[in-house]
Amino acid sequence: MNIFPEFKNKKIVIWGFGIHGNGPAAVKFFSQNSANILVTDLKTKAELTDSLNGIKDIPNVEYVLGEHRESDFINADMVFRSPAIPKEVPLFKFIKDYEIEIQMAEGFFLKYSKTKNVIGVTGTKGKTTTSTLLTEVIRDQGLNVYQAGTPGNSAMDLVTKVTPTDWVVLEISSWDCEGLDENKVSPHVGIITNISHDHLNRYASYKDYAMSKVSIFKYQNLDDFFVTIKDGEFTKDFLDISKSKNILIDTNSQEYDFSSAHLKGEHNVRNMALCFEVAKVLGFDLQKTKKAILNFRGVPYRQEELGEINGVLFVNDSAATAPVAAISGIKTYLDKSPVVILGGADKKLDYSGLVNYVLETKVDYLLLKGTATDIYVNLGLDASKVYDDFETAIRCAFNIAKNKNGVVLLSPGTASFGMFKNEFDRGDKFNLIFNELKNEN
Repeated sequence: MNIFPEFKNKKIVIWGFGIHGNGPAAVKFFSQNSANILVTDLKTKAELTDSLNGIKDIPNVEYVLGEHRESDFINADMVFRSPAIPKEVPLFKFIKDYEIEIQMAEGFFLKYSKTKNVIGVTGTKGKTTTSTLLTEVIRDQGLNVYQAGTPGNSAMDLVTKVTPTDWVVLEISSWDCEGLDENKVSPHVGIITNISHDHLNRYASYKDYAMSKVSIFKYQNLDDFFVTIKDGEFTKDFLDISKSKNILIDTNSQEYDFSSAHLKGEHNVRNMALCFEVAKVLGFDLQKTKKAILNFRGVPYRQEELGEINGVLFVNDSAATAPVAAISGIKTYLDKSPVVILGGADKKLDYSGLVNYVLETKVDYLLLKGTATDIYVNLGLDASKVYDDFETAIRCAFNIAKNKNGVVLLSPGTASFGMFKNEFDRGDKFNLIFNELKNEN
């Protein structure tokens, strides 16, 4: 295990403990390195029960839950910030005014990791599929590889673990990219899968959101690689900043024949092509790479085919939290008579394209109650198809799909807050109801 004596007896404030794993992983890391730790979160102890259970045996941790107090930060040597906390909150400026170091998981990992064999993946959609597939590609080369940046897989868990020869694939959100800027670090290979409208409730403009991704390659040098799509809306802006080797993907190239792959859809052709190009520039065995790509079956919550009930296929695409992702899901199954479950919480996005696509294709749909669903209805979808009970909506979709051996497709195109904790909770509940229906039939 790698030990970092520079943290011994230092006061570390974990600002935003959260429910996705970075908070507990940070507590474990700094505890192993003999730091003095204070955890603070606006959520209560009851709301954080699952996360807190993961560190219940770690002694000498102070907790301030249900509030953030300025006094807890004044004497801190470092603040470890959750990506869920925007830089615009007043407390961020307060911490900066005291010249206290602020770190985030992925940026911290890149600064302190013993390996430089790191591939970072960001973008609006396709991050998890691409990073998971890349992990499989690297593993099939006979190399030791870790994946981090997804819920439950914090990069902080790897800081003490990785060796100089290990490979690491990091999924990095736009919020996590802010942590790279803090340290002026980028991974050896930086990938931007695509850019589309998302998270505009947190950014001043669409371009601000797009440019929040540039730290994935901004601090690279000529020995590093920046990989993205050739025809991306912001590709030229990215290339104006890049100082590394630029690899541009043309998904129309005949080189990318993935017709026999398990992954379907135009968006997945892009994801597979990105992985193939990374393998090429890293000098991997391309025959093994192609085999890994074709054999890959995808990841949970992303057009995940759960199985059939009475001839009806159930597809869990709960991670489709933006309109463009829902359109991709519908396109994939359009020739299989889908009944699409749409709707949820608004993220200040433009939903007109999705609504128009639903109306033009005349797909069957049901709507889940939420602030974005109100917008769907105002744009022309049928208010009588709104459900405030998830199970009832799924059962209704099943009954419609049974009449045509169709598909029940959960691809909401919105955030999940309100009815669910997050998109993963929404996906888990969909799986649970699918299993109940399977047992009944």
